[in-house]
Amino acid sequence: RLIAAAVLFYVPLGAWLVRNYAVTGAFPVVLTKAGENIYGTYNVLTANPRDSHFARWIPADIIPGQESQLSLVARMSELELSRYYEAKGRRFIAEHWKDMPVLLVGRVLYAAAPQWPPFGDTPTGARYATLYRTAEWICRLALYATAAILLWRGALRLDSWYGQILTATLLMTATTVLLYYGWERFLYQLTVLWVPLVCSAGARPRVRMP
Repeated sequence: RLIAAAVLFYVPLGAWLVRNYAVTGAFPVVLTKAGENIYGTYNVLTANPRDSHFARWIPADIIPGQESQLSLVARMSELELSRYYEAKGRRFIAEHWKDMPVLLVGRVLYAAAPQWPPFGDTPTGARYATLYRTAEWICRLALYATAAILLWRGALRLDSWYGQILTATLLMTATTVLLYYGWERFLYQLTVLWVPLVCSAGARPRVRMP
């Protein structure tokens, strides 16, 4: 299983890296949006608890003093632009490292808070946005709280392979929320794994997570 999983993961990844090398001439390049993602989450707006963009991601163009992306792409390649943004994001982290603990806490709180549903911008959806957001938030918190209690009590039946998948997904989700930000779509894969475990709790003799 481990070999099969490794093949399924590394073969497509290797092909993608080779493709990107042929296009950019650099290796390894997984994606060219990494720099924009870093700078969009580490800047003067997202690190300020008093700003409405705190602990979120924002487009680089709305960061104060930032040259427009349209102007930058006129003289930079896609990879150069990504590295430019990445350097600015890393520089901000180095210069504002004292603000990082508050920012990390803010991301966790944002991930746990109700969030605007994807259809909230449509006229019809906007009428039900608050209801949907509240219902989704309550269900999500109830699911996570139940899963946490069952795990603590050892009442969840966890086969070894499922336990490994759940543990890896939990670690990846936590890392994404802490280093990037807590958008609800980053929690979907973890939520999907919690549902069958919570629903099947007690159906069989318990097996603790390895």
